[in-house]
Amino acid sequence: MNRLSVDVRGLTKVLDNLNSKIDAIPFKLKKGLIKAGLLIQREAQKIVPVDTGNLRASAFVAWDTGGRGISPSFSDDNRDRAKLRMQHADAIQEAQHEAKTAEPTVVVGFSAHYAIIQHENYPIKRNPEKEWKYLESAIKRNESRILDEIRSTVK
Repeated sequence: MNRLSVDVRGLTKVLDNLNSKIDAIPFKLKKGLIKAGLLIQREAQKIVPVDTGNLRASAFVAWDTGGRGISPSFSDDNRDRAKLRMQHADAIQEAQHEAKTAEPTVVVGFSAHYAIIQHENYPIKRNPEKEWKYLESAIKRNESRILDEIRSTVK
């Protein structure tokens, strides 16, 4: 029985090129998630309630190997300055650890010990420019921008 032999030229090169692009997807996805996280952080900081500015300063974006908002400037007039710095460092370290468990992961948050209280409790004194669900609102309002940021980076 005669066998027909066909030499497919260029297939190896095409497959190598495709595989290198596939291998780059997690890196590009992570980069897109970081960009989206920074967008969420900026938008949330615009509407976060401000008294001393420490809550706004405690915003961060963290991923497995790094983060933004690592060294915030907390207000000097706050007795809790040392406590805020320690909690901030702990929050970022915890977020980086969390991001290592499920790649790619980016964590956006606020480290001030009262951040969750401010986020979840409707303020008695209403400031129309500042909001109580500042992180949630930032995500909801910018959903299409967030997805566009990720999509454009992964392309």
